[in-house]
Amino acid sequence: MKQPPTLDELSLRIAQILSEATGRSVTRFDQPLMRELGFDSLDMIEAAFSMEEHFGFQFAEHHPLEVLQQHLGDDRLIQDGVLTDLGKSVALKRMPELAAFEWTKTSVAGLQQLYTVETYARMMSEFYQALPELEATTGEPIVLDDLKPITATTRTPVKPPSGDELVTRWAESMVQELA
Repeated sequence: MKQPPTLDELSLRIAQILSEATGRSVTRFDQPLMRELGFDSLDMIEAAFSMEEHFGFQFAEHHPLEVLQQHLGDDRLIQDGVLTDLGKSVALKRMPELAAFEWTKTSVAGLQQLYTVETYARMMSEFYQALPELEATTGEPIVLDDLKPITATTRTPVKPPSGDELVTRWAESMVQELA
């Protein structure tokens, strides 16, 4: 794929999807959707399904920090359900848009209270970055049709890596970094 969408393009589309899915408008992309804008867990589930359908990507089943902790085999990131200093550091490295918010004694679920439109745009960007230039079986170039990956000639939808695959790749690379 030649040029993935920018974070700004993704943020605009995600704000539109959130509005359509929940009836709530989002005008600032840096505000926590749950903590500051009042989205509840049902809103976020509805929005996640809508984003998956719209973009053709599937979010990971488990939070990246939980997956990384499993790969590490210890409790350096999360102790007694709360992020450690290292856990916070890793979270901020993965989600730098959360640096503006106060979060002490935060659980993974509490961290999700801070997700912004920018957080979701960055997540979507990871899917685009993981797409190959060419479709594996046909060798056709991959292009975007309304932000969904398809083959250039036959216009066949391209199955991107799953969110679980991307999180596992990230966790494996972080294990090396934290070793």
